[in-house]
Formats: sequence, structure tokens, C-alpha cells
Amino acid sequence: MKHWAYDYIGKPWRSGAMGPHAFNCWGLVRDVFLLRYGLDLPEVYVGTDTNVRAMQQIVKHHGWRCVQEPAQADDIVLMRGRSGRHVGVMIDVQGKLYVLHANGYESARGPVGCVMLQTLTEVLAEGYGDLEIWRRL
Repeated sequence: MKHWAYDYIGKPWRSGAMGPHAFNCWGLVRDVFLLRYGLDLPEVYVGTDTNVRAMQQIVKHHGWRCVQEPAQADDIVLMRGRSGRHVGVMIDVQGKLYVLHANGYESARGPVGCVMLQTLTEVLAEGYGDLEIWRRL
């Protein structure tokens, strides 16, 4: 049986895109939680610390809390990368945890990147860090 997340993988990253044909990182998280759980989270651009605080308030309002425990399926993972803040959602695929995220950037030729599925170890190896795990309680 095909996992639901495979429908997202490879869709292009676009700044500000909220789906369904292209996504930025928060647009992907919003779409996953709307389609899977009926949660309609507001739009916010996650790239700056000021906007991250807005995203944190949004998820707190919808019942998430920042936890110190290891990540698990359906957690939101907030992180810092070379080009600013980034967010993804943890998913379980055949008993293994992955980060589903729309990773990209603007280049001189236009947007570069897509929705991808990586282990948290792979994401960290690409230079992301300063992780916050947000869990809906």
C-alpha cells in the first residue's frame, strides 16, 4: 500500500507557496495537517525569528507544546539552517521516522528545491540544527 506522503514528494518548493502544486515549508505542514486531521492552520512565513514566534503562537493555540522528548510521528520540527528558520513534519513510514519537508531557496535562475523525505539524521547532516520538537497534546 502506498504511503500518503508519497503524493507530496518531488513537488516543487516555491517561496510563499501553500500548495497543492508547490509548497514552502510551512505551506506543506499546513496542508498535511488540514488534509490528514482537518486542522486549518493560518498562513505564516517561517524564515525569520519574528515569524517563527508567530508560528509558535499558532501551534500553541491549536494544542501543540514544545517537548524535550525524541521526535515521534505527527510532531512539527522547527529548525535553523543556513538560510534561516525551517519547519517540517515527522511521519512514520513502515516503522521508521522521517521528516517530510519542503526544502529550497531562490537562486539567480529561480526557485530551487522540492518536497522531500529524509531521516532527522540526514536533515541534521545538511546543516540544520537548533531543533524544537512540537507535539500536539
